[in-house]
Amino acid sequence: MDIEKEFLAELRQRKRQQRQRLIVKTLPWFLGIGCLSAIAYLWLRGNSSVTVGSITVQSTTVLPVLIGFLVGFSLILYYRKQRSSRRPVSIEPLPKASASTPRFIKAISWLGLGLLLVIVVHRANTYQGASPTDSLLIRLVYNPTPSAVASPWPWKDQQAIHPAVAAMPPAVETNIKSVAAYLSQQESDPYLQVKAIHDYVVSRLSYDLQVLQTGIRPSQDAARVFRTHRAVCEGYANLFTALAQAMGLEVAYVRGSIRRDLAPLDLIPGTLRLTQSDYNWTLHAWNAVKIEDSWQLVDTTWDDATDSDEASFYSADYLMLPPEVMIKSHLPEHTGWQLLPQTVDRKTFEAKPILRPQFFAEGLSLIEPTGYKTEVPVTAQADSPQIQLSSLGYPHQLAAIFIPAQTDSAWLATLAHALGSNRAQQTAADAQRCQSLQNQETTQIFCPFPKPGLYEVLLFSLDKDSESFLGQLKFQVL
Repeated sequence: MDIEKEFLAELRQRKRQQRQRLIVKTLPWFLGIGCLSAIAYLWLRGNSSVTVGSITVQSTTVLPVLIGFLVGFSLILYYRKQRSSRRPVSIEPLPKASASTPRFIKAISWLGLGLLLVIVVHRANTYQGASPTDSLLIRLVYNPTPSAVASPWPWKDQQAIHPAVAAMPPAVETNIKSVAAYLSQQESDPYLQVKAIHDYVVSRLSYDLQVLQTGIRPSQDAARVFRTHRAVCEGYANLFTALAQAMGLEVAYVRGSIRRDLAPLDLIPGTLRLTQSDYNWTLHAWNAVKIEDSWQLVDTTWDDATDSDEASFYSADYLMLPPEVMIKSHLPEHTGWQLLPQTVDRKTFEAKPILRPQFFAEGLSLIEPTGYKTEVPVTAQADSPQIQLSSLGYPHQLAAIFIPAQTDSAWLATLAHALGSNRAQQTAADAQRCQSLQNQETTQIFCPFPKPGLYEVLLFSLDKDSESFLGQLKFQVL
């Protein structure tokens, strides 16, 4: 009886050791597959698409297939090794495994499994804001930190398309790599290389308004956008990314959102807004590029002059602008891409005044009000200005107009749009001018609001040749 017990105990011990050996043999495969999946995910996440030969596939299609293939391959390998290990138990004594081996094996196995789970969770949170795993991955890959070096912004001495872009021979524009090689050859300064990429994107692409009007979104991969010259923000950012990578620059694709009051709702048909009432129309994409070990922010979509009536119009307002200016209108889903010492939450983001980059480029600053929406008594309008600006030595005239603000109710705004209302027509019909008192140091603006209600005030800079929109505020007249 004792011999039988000893035999069974020895048999169980040998089976445990065989399982441990099987795990040790398959462990490198699990760990390698987990690491490969994470690397592939991060690379495709940054590029948004992958091109093989002449075929370009979106990363949203490639990633699930790739992960499924790797996981399936690892399971097949595991079961094949498990079947091959089922042989008669040898009566020769087996070397005993150390007591620490099972713990080590379990820890490494959980690490490989954890990497796969990170990918799954990350995919599930793609447009839902930055999850903890998302933040961790971006920190590991890009490590976005506040910029230590200022860029040449504002580009006052270079308010024109880069000469290499303006004089680019048509024969060069055969593919993305040839354009990148040409720009690298023509320009060696890294800041001006980024400007050349920015200028190429904004001068060659047109915003695809059909996407907003129909809700049908064609593929926005860089190769297709380069070929068709039409894109939405995702395509602009993808082409910028592809060109920067081809030139050897470190670049990131940044997802986020813009201010609610800056969403292009007037361009979206009412029927589409009604059928997709739960869609977030503030979603946006832009780029970050690393120069001299400092990250800089670029939004080629907002610098595109597609809607300008002037063929010579050029804008570099969103080309490597300071992070504290970018945060006035752009909120990245991963807080690291704010590139600020103190990050801003969404509530604070929406509560700040909307001010364009040119406001800061001109050296202006807002004294009052400090928030986007301000309550003022109707009886106090004539006694004190609603807006005070610091405009020391400013050479142009500052002016403002006000209009009744649209309702904050989304369904009412959608209904009004569906019935044919037009914001531009409303602005022209309802706008009234505010009074501006400007001296050498400050500008005071008085707006004669006619009755209680919610009003939008639009700020402008006027000179003899043009006018520039600087920002907007809201006032609740009580």
